[in-house]
Amino acid sequence: MLHPVRAWWNRRYPDWVPEIALRYLPVVESIRAESPRGLILEVGVSRSGLTTYLRRPVVGVDCVMDGACG
Repeated sequence: MLHPVRAWWNRRYPDWVPEIALRYLPVVESIRAESPRGLILEVGVSRSGLTTYLRRPVVGVDCVMDGACG
């Protein structure tokens, strides 16, 4: 039974990882409710970051552990 559910999920949400989506979706809901007045900054970006769930421009920053930050 899990296979059909996984196939449905991947068709409906191709870039979504369920565990990560559960973490980001409440944040997205809050951002949409407040209508931000400026830029949104995401610290610690990843491939499955905020823009996967929020279709609007986001400024992302991350620090690489070898000492270089960007």
